[in-house]
Amino acid sequence: MAEVKITANRSDEESWRIERLEEVRDIILEKGVKNVLALHDHKGNLYVDWSEQPSTYALATAISCGTSWHRPQGAGPKRLLRSAVL
Repeated sequence: MAEVKITANRSDEESWRIERLEEVRDIILEKGVKNVLALHDHKGNLYVDWSEQPSTYALATAISCGTSWHRPQGAGPKRLLRSAVL
């Protein structure tokens, strides 16, 4: 598998967004999900780009990461995952 690209809105001012995405990437890879191309945090929404249609397991793994990731105090509410197959 190629490396998972990680990007985040406001990553210069809020470096914790990149750290959070790295944690999500590590969890997804540890669970054997291999078709993730990119992870992006846009205003607290987790976006996942897939190289092919994800299996139910892969999608459930990404959703569980997107709905349970840690948020710094005062960072606003949790957001659900957005997903796209490229």
